[in-house]
Formats: sequence, structure tokens, C-alpha cells
Amino acid sequence: MSYIIGIQMNHKNLWVGKPKNGSKRLYVFDEFMQHKDASMVNLFCAHSSSMKPYDRRHLRSILAPYHDAKREVAISSYLKWHDKNGADFLTIDRERHIRELEEKRNNVIEKHKEFVEKLGFKYHGTELINTGKGRKTRCYRCKRKLDSEIDIQCALCHWIICLCGACGCGYSR
Repeated sequence: MSYIIGIQMNHKNLWVGKPKNGSKRLYVFDEFMQHKDASMVNLFCAHSSSMKPYDRRHLRSILAPYHDAKREVAISSYLKWHDKNGADFLTIDRERHIRELEEKRNNVIEKHKEFVEKLGFKYHGTELINTGKGRKTRCYRCKRKLDSEIDIQCALCHWIICLCGACGCGYSR
């Protein structure tokens, strides 16, 4: 019997999928084993007995639900893996996500500093976004969609900083 923090798992709620290309590999999705990055999904591969992150949009195009007899074999394999590794995986996955976000934030800060200095302004640093709501917009410079995922804004203009380093300091109509 598998448990997640005191809650008994119902294996009927686990989703099992198979690649549309004819591969015999089966993948198990467990909603309780997902991290905060909504663009990624953790799937257990029954063939390799391992849990890995995948791009969510890509998976939707290559996987189809699987309901044949081997579904129970894949679930059984997953439950054995989960009992042994589930808690550790979640901890490691969350730590990895935090490290990746911090690395992304540091890269954006460095690009932002270069961007502001190229404009001839004194660099005033960055600050955490002080809002409970997620902010969404587009970068005027590179046209990339922006949101408050990395939680920093320019300390001078208070615009969200793009991955390219741009902020409102360089904006002109």
C-alpha cells in the first residue's frame, strides 16, 4: 500500500500513457509527484523504473492514454518505485527547481545590468516584485512573453525584467 504524506494512494487515479509512435514504453503520471513549474511534468517510465521531468506541451502531442492489461504492471512498477524513492525524489526535484530558478534569476540580473549600462544609466539593481498577483506582458525589445515567474523587477523603473535583460528604462514610444 502506498501513501503520500499520510494519504493512501488510489492507483485508479494514476494516468498511464504510451507513445503514439508505437514504442512499448509505458509512462505513469501521478498528480502528487509534480513540481511547481507548470510547463514541466514528472513522468515515471516503467521501462527504466525512473522518474524524469518532461516538457508538458511536447508530451501531449506524443503520448496517448493506455488502458490495456499492462497498465496494471506499469502501475505496480511505479508503486514499488514510489514506496522506495518517492519522498526523496520530491525533495531533490524541488531543490533542483529552486537551483534552476536562482540560476535563471542570476542570468537575468547580469543581462539587465549590461542592458542598463549600455543605455548610459547608473545600475540601481533589482528588487523583488511586490504583488500578490502574477503580472503578464510582452517584452518591447525581443517580443518574448513576460511574467513575474522570476520575481524581479528593475529598481529604477519597476518593470518586469525580461530574459534578454530589458526593462522599462529603454522603452520609448
